[in-house]
Amino acid sequence: MTSTMIKRFVSCACVALLFSGCVTSQEGKQLQADIDALKAQQDVMTKTLETREANMAEMIAQARKENEALRESIKQAQAMLAKNDAETGVDLQQMRKELDRLRGQAEEAEFKLAKMEQDMKLFKEDVDLRIAGAQQEALPENATELLDLGRSRLAAGEWRDSRKALEAFASRHSQDTRVDEVIFLIGETYYNEKQYISAIYEYQKIIKNYDRSKHLPSAALRIGQAFKELGRCEQSKPFFETVVSEYKRSDAAKEAKAELDKGCVK
Repeated sequence: MTSTMIKRFVSCACVALLFSGCVTSQEGKQLQADIDALKAQQDVMTKTLETREANMAEMIAQARKENEALRESIKQAQAMLAKNDAETGVDLQQMRKELDRLRGQAEEAEFKLAKMEQDMKLFKEDVDLRIAGAQQEALPENATELLDLGRSRLAAGEWRDSRKALEAFASRHSQDTRVDEVIFLIGETYYNEKQYISAIYEYQKIIKNYDRSKHLPSAALRIGQAFKELGRCEQSKPFFETVVSEYKRSDAAKEAKAELDKGCVK
């Protein structure tokens, strides 16, 4: 319950008192108790949000430290390779392998950090909406109704509201046979918001966990397109190539072929 909603509650209560003319002592005590309960509820919600934000900020700070340590290790490895192997006595082939491993780790760490930062941004936006008094909608329990709601809001361009319905589906009905579609649509909400890293995480779930899903070609295509939007064109190619070679008759294959034909803009 937000402060705005509390104010509305108090305002309505005052109007009711004006028209009633008087209020009993017992009713007055009950009204005050209700107001106190609402304030207490708001305090709990605020503290919970603050704690979660602090935890996310701490995780991001730790990830940054780890990234810095990886970058320092890469610098040292590069410096070692630059020296003459006769001077250092280092196995250069092994050193190159280690450097490649470190670069892979650094790239993965950077990707995870970017994902955490996107999550933090979206979380803060959600908190701002709550503080501003946006009413929390009661979502349906029925799986089909939730999916229909998510689809319709996605079609209407209401990305965040669509995602809330779809995430509720994934949480409440994880064994439903349509959960792969739901995950793909969650990815679509992120993709349309230009939250490409978060989108990739969702699409990857389909590739890793649903090897018979009809959404596999579209998920792989979208991952390639998301990497391209992130300026990582070379990383996008394997996904486009996979779609073209393994799902030749799909609509996604046509799009993937078009993406490959465009190439990478220098």
